[in-house]
Amino acid sequence: MNILKRVQKKKKEEKTNVVSQQQTSFGEYGVLKRPHLSEKAYDIQKNGQYVFWVKSSATKSMIKHDVQKRYNVRVNSVRTVVLKSKARFFRGNVSQKNSMKKAVVTLGKGEKIEIV
Repeated sequence: MNILKRVQKKKKEEKTNVVSQQQTSFGEYGVLKRPHLSEKAYDIQKNGQYVFWVKSSATKSMIKHDVQKRYNVRVNSVRTVVLKSKARFFRGNVSQKNSMKKAVVTLGKGEKIEIV
């Protein structure tokens, strides 16, 4: 029984170490690119939700950590959307539009971010 507990404890420690290494790999504030400003993003700000463009390799925990550190707020949840790359045709040439990632961050009750 004790052996199982030790193994489970080691697995939990390994998982937390991986998350902390991922968070520091982008630097302290390297995950967020910029806020996404649109009519829909502005409408959901009333519900305490904010939309950001993030690096495509960023995880939800990295996004949460970065928003909390940068804006000094408490984050309840993070939802992500990956926009796939698209082919573009211009004057007979084919090029590829980059894929992008958005994050919808829900803040705690009474929390607010000032985005101009």
